[in-house]
Amino acid sequence: MRQQTSLEFLIIAGAISLLVLFSITQYGTEIKHYSTLPESYFANYTTGPNPTYHQKPYLEASMPPVSTQDYQNTLYVAAYGCSNGTISISLNSSSITFSTYNITENFYNVWTYLDNFTTSGGLNKARLKYSIACNGSIYNGSEYLSTEAPKYPGTGSYAAYITKRNESTIYNSQEQEVPYLYVSSHCTFEDFFYNPYPINAQCGSYDAWQYRVSLTYCSYGGVQTETICVNPQGTGYNASILNPYQSSYEYSANITIVGAHAFNSRISSANKSSPMYYSGILVGNTSVENVTSSQTSPAALLIHGENMYLINYTYASEYEQARSNLFRLLEQYNSSWVSPGISSEIQQDVSEYNYYEGQLVSATDNNTLSVCKKEGSSISCPAEYPFYYLINATLIQQYSYGNQTLSYAGSVIRVFS
Repeated sequence: MRQQTSLEFLIIAGAISLLVLFSITQYGTEIKHYSTLPESYFANYTTGPNPTYHQKPYLEASMPPVSTQDYQNTLYVAAYGCSNGTISISLNSSSITFSTYNITENFYNVWTYLDNFTTSGGLNKARLKYSIACNGSIYNGSEYLSTEAPKYPGTGSYAAYITKRNESTIYNSQEQEVPYLYVSSHCTFEDFFYNPYPINAQCGSYDAWQYRVSLTYCSYGGVQTETICVNPQGTGYNASILNPYQSSYEYSANITIVGAHAFNSRISSANKSSPMYYSGILVGNTSVENVTSSQTSPAALLIHGENMYLINYTYASEYEQARSNLFRLLEQYNSSWVSPGISSEIQQDVSEYNYYEGQLVSATDNNTLSVCKKEGSSISCPAEYPFYYLINATLIQQYSYGNQTLSYAGSVIRVFS
């Protein structure tokens, strides 16, 4: 049994290696002119994350994000996770021509399939439906695939495309603890001369607020007051409001500019300027002048240990308002005598604060973990919407048609010679 398991592991590992090999060579066949790019060029491109494995049959399919019209592009399909199964696949597309549209085959542990296809100009979409019979069970599913085939303009003009985006918004981590407030009261503790003891003697801690209010039955011959203590108790939660107007952007993406030739570069927030290649030849550079995002609404995170929860912004703002109102009063009247009216106001604000604190913390019960991550004193969140770029691309005279301004999915690409 152990030998069989090891053998299956090696077979699956081999399949994974094939998938990784497919991904690495994918860009080499996207556009015919890219076949001679140097190592330094390929180092600028990244493959996707490793596939996820499940305790059931699993299928993975991919096609290049950028394809070439009237040229054989490649579809990759792999299935694994069943020692003895049958897979059936059907392909459907109104703009992509495959060599075959229906496949049924038996497979053992791993099945791989490659098919050449041709596309029309522009965005092409395909749907792959599959059914895997394994150990008496049927597993059905579908994959939606797409590829962009640049509509090559005539000599003298360009078209531009942005693919392989990896975009995140970086926020300043302005965390604040979310305590629960415990209220207690007693007749004011006084020394021999009727002077009140300090706050740690009254409330058991320096990390507290206290105020005194007149109370007749607390008379010991001195000041007739009751001391009310407000002690914060840690909950393990911190709150952070993410303001998009106080953020920065991290990104990397491929940019393709197509004319009579296909030029390729990779922009990155880590570099002010990136090289641009044609068929392995350095022909210019690209730089990002400006980046904007369509996300303008603030969000809120509740942090508990290593876990981060994206919570309802309304809950966070209500909590923040209650906290601000209460803490302002507590700081104003800390260690002082107050009237019964002020005391009542403070106690009402404490109750309101604890209500919103409970609402905030309990909100995590219905929320999944956030995809945001802490990075030092910042919080990094994947972009909800694609960024908009203003990109400057400079080409050497030999390959330039002159200055032009292009657009793609809200981004502007300015080409200079």
